[in-house]
Amino acid sequence: MKVIFTVEAESEYDLRVYTQASAMWSTIWDFDQYLRGEMKHGTLTDAEYNAYEKIREKLHELLNENDVKLDL
Repeated sequence: MKVIFTVEAESEYDLRVYTQASAMWSTIWDFDQYLRGEMKHGTLTDAEYNAYEKIREKLHELLNENDVKLDL
C-alpha cells in the first residue's frame, strides 16, 4: 500500500513541526514495541520484568492522558 500525505505548510517551521511530530510518534511506537518484545521474549529477571512493565504502563498512561493513539 502506498500512502501520500499532502501538507499545506505556511512556513518552513510548520513543515519541521509536522516532520518532528511524525518522528516522535515513530520513536514512541518503537520504544513501546521494544518494551513489549523484551517482556515477551527477553530473558529478564523478575525485577527487570516488573520494571519494564511499570515503565510501559506509565508510557501508556501518559499517552492516554494526552489522547495520543499509537494504534491507528
